[in-house]
Amino acid sequence: MADGLIQDIDLLLRGAAIGVTALAVLRPLAAGGHRRKSVAIAALGVTVCGYLLISAPSAATLAAPVVPVLILLAILAPLAFTWSVLEIFHDNPLEGWPWLGLAVCTVVAAGLGLSVDGAGVVRAALAGVLYVGILWIAIRSGPDDLVEARRKFRRAFVVAMVALGLAITAVEATVAFGWLPGGVLE
Repeated sequence: MADGLIQDIDLLLRGAAIGVTALAVLRPLAAGGHRRKSVAIAALGVTVCGYLLISAPSAATLAAPVVPVLILLAILAPLAFTWSVLEIFHDNPLEGWPWLGLAVCTVVAAGLGLSVDGAGVVRAALAGVLYVGILWIAIRSGPDDLVEARRKFRRAFVVAMVALGLAITAVEATVAFGWLPGGVLE
């Protein structure tokens, strides 16, 4: 009984998160304006939704052709996040190419982690460095922003996203290497 309730709550929260993410993605796309920024935010939203769906306990019931697409979206999330941060917080996002390169390496390591032993450790390390680097980008570029509300948003958004990224990376690494006790994931 309790397991069913927990799964229902999980499904409800994931559905709400996907709905809020969809609204956050659609608003900038519909408004027009900064096209590259809107597309970067949309890419982040789509990858986050993919991760939310594939990491759900009910993912085993998804149709077989959908699963690889959702896995790919989840794997691409660090790249989409990096791209979004560079688009939002840099006047010239191409200046952040080293961070995009690190994000690409993280994605490649995640893809290899599906079939190559040890790639998960590399991915976790790369993701940790990437997320700390993204936090550094937000902090370093913050004083240049003349809009006070955006400076506050920058700090809250990036700290929350980096904390989430590091938490997800830590949990995925501990699960992949059996470091969590057996009852934690049941």
